[in-house]
Amino acid sequence: MVKQLFFSQAIEKKCIPVLLLCFAFAIPVSTALTTGTMLAIGLLWLLGYETFPQKIGFYYRHPLGIATTAFILLSLLGLLYSQVSLHESTHTLRDYVRLAAIPILAFYLQEKKLQSIVVKAFVVAMILTLVLGYLKVFVHLPIGLKYTMGAVFKSHIKTSYFMAIAAFILSVYGLHTPAHRWWVSLLVLAMIYYLFFLSVGRIGHISLLVLILYVAWHRWRIKGLWIGFVGIFLLFALMYSHSEVFSNRINLLKQDWVFYQERNLEASSLGSRIEFYKTSLAVFAEHPWIGIGTGGFEKAYELYHSGSNILLTDNPHNQYLKAMVELGMLGLFNLMALFYLQWRYSGLLSSERSLLIRGCLLSFYIGCLLNSWLSDFTESYFYVLLSALIFAQFSMKKDVIEHRPFKNLAVKTLS
Repeated sequence: MVKQLFFSQAIEKKCIPVLLLCFAFAIPVSTALTTGTMLAIGLLWLLGYETFPQKIGFYYRHPLGIATTAFILLSLLGLLYSQVSLHESTHTLRDYVRLAAIPILAFYLQEKKLQSIVVKAFVVAMILTLVLGYLKVFVHLPIGLKYTMGAVFKSHIKTSYFMAIAAFILSVYGLHTPAHRWWVSLLVLAMIYYLFFLSVGRIGHISLLVLILYVAWHRWRIKGLWIGFVGIFLLFALMYSHSEVFSNRINLLKQDWVFYQERNLEASSLGSRIEFYKTSLAVFAEHPWIGIGTGGFEKAYELYHSGSNILLTDNPHNQYLKAMVELGMLGLFNLMALFYLQWRYSGLLSSERSLLIRGCLLSFYIGCLLNSWLSDFTESYFYVLLSALIFAQFSMKKDVIEHRPFKNLAVKTLS
């Protein structure tokens, strides 16, 4: 009777590939579908009794699993001294617990063919978004009406970021697949046009800039950076002169600065972020080692500005500052260690995979300077999937699975 509650390995093998494809497709498209597929994958992982011992060993033997678990445990300890209610602090803890899904997904992503298909599922979702975005703007298709411009399934911020990522993935694919280069180039151009003419998300522009520079560096090193900077200057100058949408977003930065100088933070996106950062650093200076506790940022920010008429926030729009404020230097070190290990491990992959994963990682790390992305549902699950792809690459390599990552990595040359 008890055994009927569990799943055999045969059932796992049949269901997991479909669920992984749905999960990757759902991330930029549907919150409900993302949640549902992740819960189903987690349930299969827990109730798949035949492979459960291997799953547990897989989860804790890999250094990335250790770093991920350490960050979750540190956030859990942060509940003990948090200055807010358990309900409020567990809301933040829940965001970080999503990271526990990284080794779970990685366990099922050990086949390279499945890894490739999962990445393609994400790209297909963005191609669908691209097509519907064009139809929404030019044919007035009544879809995604609660979002601005060409955003369909998610906000302009999320959509622009994922569109830049999809353009990057397709570009890498085109570089290594000459036979498909023409149609891939057309898709990439359509995505770039979307970013500058159909989207008001500046994070997409920033991500595109970062990814162009990284590809140029990867291929030609210092010479590539010069080529990249020149290319970016020409692209952005061309878009500024021809795209009213893009030029308005750039000009808005000047207006934001004026509003900030006048202390009109509610009207200034740039100014409010500067104020968030300054306050975060001030609160961190008062609790530098272990922070104010998990989930305590909003209350600490409010207390710091008590008695003043200033725009309040529940997060600093910077993942590093949020870790510093809530978990102190210990939290920042743990987060940076996780990011560092991911970066180093991804450098051990083949040239194409290293370029692909490192580009996505770099854009995420820089995005965390402007957003608290581990607290955002969609972006954090994208990071979970990306991390799982890195984790899975080394699942069968004994020298990497052992708890000696720095010894092995130090002698490797980065791609």
